[in-house]
Amino acid sequence: HTSANAVARCKQNLSVSLNAFGKYFITPNLVDNSSTGYQTLNINRGELNCEDLGVTQLVKLSATGTDNVINQCICEVEVQDNLPPFVIMESNFSISLNSLNPYTLTPELVGSYGDNCEIQSLQVIPNEITCNSPNPTTVRLIVTDMGGNVVSATTQVSYTTTNVNMNGAIVCNDQITIEVN
Repeated sequence: HTSANAVARCKQNLSVSLNAFGKYFITPNLVDNSSTGYQTLNINRGELNCEDLGVTQLVKLSATGTDNVINQCICEVEVQDNLPPFVIMESNFSISLNSLNPYTLTPELVGSYGDNCEIQSLQVIPNEITCNSPNPTTVRLIVTDMGGNVVSATTQVSYTTTNVNMNGAIVCNDQITIEVN
């Protein structure tokens, strides 16, 4: 190595955030930290994506001199997902209840959701409607993505009751007064 040879100098570490499509395009200039004597700078990968979340990515910078001698260094890149998921709740939502079974609410039933990477968890609160639930009931959908971003939204779910005649059973009434002569 002489003073005429290329010297690659990398940033020690770098944090990048994925875009709405779950990608980040990295360039040699982002990794470079004042390399000298080079004719070209290249990196071993130009795209980071959702699969790179949570694991430090090693990006190699290669500086090539006029004599075709290559000098390399490594930059540790932390890939982050800072974009929260989106949630669109159903509105004017009504269900029909009977006394036999509670009505189970699923995330797909109460709203639409998505993320630039991947959804890690979905939670509907409450996840069941019974005859004892308020009418309408406020239902919350909580969406968490792989980057740890959390979004929640609410909607009102109203219900109507259906009487099921099983040996005189009366549905959805917890107190009844009957007069007998």
